[in-house]
Amino acid sequence: MDVKFHSNPNLEEDQIEVKVISARQTTNVNNLLSYIKNFDKKVDSLLPVKTEDRILTIKIEEIIVDCKIKLNTLEK
Repeated sequence: MDVKFHSNPNLEEDQIEVKVISARQTTNVNNLLSYIKNFDKKVDSLLPVKTEDRILTIKIEEIIVDCKIKLNTLEK
């Protein structure tokens, strides 16, 4: 993947233009487009967890559901 920055003085101060160029529209291209479209949105549903060799992303709802199941099991 080749990534470049080009300045454009014709754009507004807070305006950003992104072009994704590829031979064809693949799953990777679609994933990248989706990521770019959502990059400035705050996501409260994911929790990054650092392990020794990587960073995992866990859905907070899965943690809450798992805790509720364990609490219900303990209460019985």
